[in-house]
Amino acid sequence: MTHPPLCRIDDLTVDFARRKLYDGDQREIALSALSFDTLQALIEASPAVLTNDELINRAWRGSVVSDETVTQRIRLLRKALQDDRRQPRFIETVRNVGYRLIPLVTPATPAPQSHAAPLVLIGGAMAVLAVGAAIWVLQQDEPPAADKSTESTIRLGGVTADELAEEALLLSEQRNPDSLRHAIDLYEQALLIEPENPDISASLSRALSRSVAWYGEKAEVAVRAENLARQAMIEGAFFKAEFALAFSLDAQGKVGPAQVAYDRAVALNPGHFGARASLAYLLQVQGKLVEALSHNMIAFDSAPAGTLDAQIASCLRLLGFYSVASEWLDRTDRLDPDSAHAAPARALDLMTQLKFDQARTVIDMALDRGIEQVELYEYLTVLALRDRDFESARAKINSAPESISHRGPFEVWNLVIDAMQTGTGDEAIELSESILADIDEGDTWPANFLYIAMLEAAAERNNNAIAALQLLEAAGYRDFLFVELLPPLDTLHDEPGFQAVIAGMRDDVDRQKTLVLSADWLPPELRVVDADAANQE
Repeated sequence: MTHPPLCRIDDLTVDFARRKLYDGDQREIALSALSFDTLQALIEASPAVLTNDELINRAWRGSVVSDETVTQRIRLLRKALQDDRRQPRFIETVRNVGYRLIPLVTPATPAPQSHAAPLVLIGGAMAVLAVGAAIWVLQQDEPPAADKSTESTIRLGGVTADELAEEALLLSEQRNPDSLRHAIDLYEQALLIEPENPDISASLSRALSRSVAWYGEKAEVAVRAENLARQAMIEGAFFKAEFALAFSLDAQGKVGPAQVAYDRAVALNPGHFGARASLAYLLQVQGKLVEALSHNMIAFDSAPAGTLDAQIASCLRLLGFYSVASEWLDRTDRLDPDSAHAAPARALDLMTQLKFDQARTVIDMALDRGIEQVELYEYLTVLALRDRDFESARAKINSAPESISHRGPFEVWNLVIDAMQTGTGDEAIELSESILADIDEGDTWPANFLYIAMLEAAAERNNNAIAALQLLEAAGYRDFLFVELLPPLDTLHDEPGFQAVIAGMRDDVDRQKTLVLSADWLPPELRVVDADAANQE
């Protein structure tokens, strides 16, 4: 059927132009891009039953996915709709056939203007909370005057700080940029009500750091996150503040100080999977792979299904357990197909196996689902450069949406492409020296040395490029397979210095792999290693 631009299903309103879903009070229900596509496919098929194959063709646009992936997507959509599978209001499972939308689809009219949310001040600037923003209570009359003993619980239309923070937490767990922006707005509102609440300060700090680390928000946002975390620590939120502080330092690229803060957070709350998993990731970044895998496996026992699988897979791949790493990525595909981290991990896994066409397919599918990760555009650029297609490489890296506001990697790649294509590398050298200056000022993220090496190699300064790779190895970077396939470094492959760096990384990985295989916490799937060793490439 052809649907109108706005339609109603039961008490819900679907806005197809804006790809938004609202409840009966015109509050937005957060949906991922793929969940919205699934809902739209059901609406368009209504009242008919949609088979799994038809649903895959419409929502996944014909991509190859399993029936289990469809089942998991329906489960996530039902969860967003608060629909009970056993007594459904919205989605009926037709056994051995597919799924059907239960309510009648009818046209809807736009919400009247009187329902617009009030203007509020956030951080000194005027901002509007949209109609669908979380639990905002619409305010038609002026609130009653409050006495000082109750003003913190009845300001902002009767919504308390705790209520705002609780809804913000739910939104932040949706793991998409729009929901996170809503969450930050709500935390800001909660902090206006209770400016000395350490839990809210720490929660806002973590949300801001997430916007930088996951979605490329500007670096100064992480600085504010650090300040909020330190303030929360003064006010008494010790674990939450320490965890938030670690994340803010992490988002600023201050790897050493962030690891120290994560260590303190884990000591304060050993059972918190998020703090331990974050510590594991930073250990992995610094090449401490045995410790990283150990912390990952401890965190995995208490982590929600699908949240750590991609990270564990990356660690296993770096240690040389290639087939087991692929199995963990398969698990991620089943449990959390919209994970922002799974697609880059899968693409990199395929690239380092030299399965370039499959890697392109994974990346294209992720981008079609609305996953906006910097690495996806970088990997497409690498693949284009491997074909010496400079124009395609430039188009790939510049196709990244403006919503990824941290543009540093894109600047690097554009100058690398220019230098490789034209043979003139003055701008590449200038940027390389600028990144090195940032490192001197405390940005200790190891991969920055890889950017320097590519810029220097593209500018035909091979000695400087090798020096940068030596610093990369010393900083703990261990993905030698990725280094070897990077086209800007092709001219270095015959250089003894390059070969020594690769050999050093490989030898350290072999040493750590031996330690893992002798550890008393060795995961069961690694106990049979002979077959896995045969799969190494």
